[in-house]
Amino acid sequence: GSERQLIYATTKRAINSTMLPADAGCIVDNVDTICSIYRAVKLGCPLMQRIVTITGQAVNDPSNFNVCIGTSYVELVEAAGGFIVQPKKIISGGPMMGFAMADANFPVAKGTSGVTFLTKEETYLTDEDPCIGCGNCVSKCAMHLPPVLIVRELNAGNYAKARRYGLMDCIECGCCAYVCPANIRLVQRFRVGKGVVRRMMAEEKIKADLARKKAEAESKVKETAE
Repeated sequence: GSERQLIYATTKRAINSTMLPADAGCIVDNVDTICSIYRAVKLGCPLMQRIVTITGQAVNDPSNFNVCIGTSYVELVEAAGGFIVQPKKIISGGPMMGFAMADANFPVAKGTSGVTFLTKEETYLTDEDPCIGCGNCVSKCAMHLPPVLIVRELNAGNYAKARRYGLMDCIECGCCAYVCPANIRLVQRFRVGKGVVRRMMAEEKIKADLARKKAEAESKVKETAE
């Protein structure tokens, strides 16, 4: 995680949302990925296992498990001693950047890292209040972005302006939402906004490719006629 910050801290090379770490001459991987690369290259073994975490105060014995891809998280909860209390919220991943899930009936995939089962006491569920423009989100943003301005433009449907404010550079760490006194779901809004922008960019690329091919075809017809 935080590959942009890690790269800059260790090499002073800055990357943005249009770049990959490789563009800065770097590769950032965790230990599990490095081990999987070794097994694939040295031993010819495909990725078949993942180290996953079952945690949260709703779990009887939070643990790490080395399991085969496709294993149900329901089985892993049982292996962790089951629930002390029924979880109020289930998050695929960690509490800051994870995704809320309806239940634990989903399998371990090659990109999953674990599941957090939160109790009612750990879960803060409340309605959003109007933004008061306090600037807390700006001061806590790891990417030095203005989340308050980005979300205003997203709410207004101004996706181009949201991009100019740095929407695509957001790393979805959740710090802004954590400190927001109005309880605005900033990260969720940014994720939805990014999806819309990516779709718009893909559509623009398709249109540009079609226009280019049409121009090339017309040019060939003109050359043939001449």
